[in-house]
Amino acid sequence: RHELTDGDALLDACLAGCGLAQLPTWLAGEALRCGALAQVLRPLSGAVMPIHVLWQKTWHLQPRVRVAVEALAELAAKRTDIFDPAASGT
Repeated sequence: RHELTDGDALLDACLAGCGLAQLPTWLAGEALRCGALAQVLRPLSGAVMPIHVLWQKTWHLQPRVRVAVEALAELAAKRTDIFDPAASGT
């Protein structure tokens, strides 16, 4: 029995055949799509957790905040399979 607190380490352990894990879609999605991992116990999967971006309202939005928000919005629009489990079919 192992307990890992790092998602990437948990994914690597699963890919190495060390057992089952509950992983977020955004982390395990590629391994599921290419067949390296298979989804089991689907009825027991966790709840969908929406992503929210919050920032303090100011007259000038810091460029790094704007870049992060725009990158998330672009990724969400392009990769619905990551952010919307119903869209991926996994």
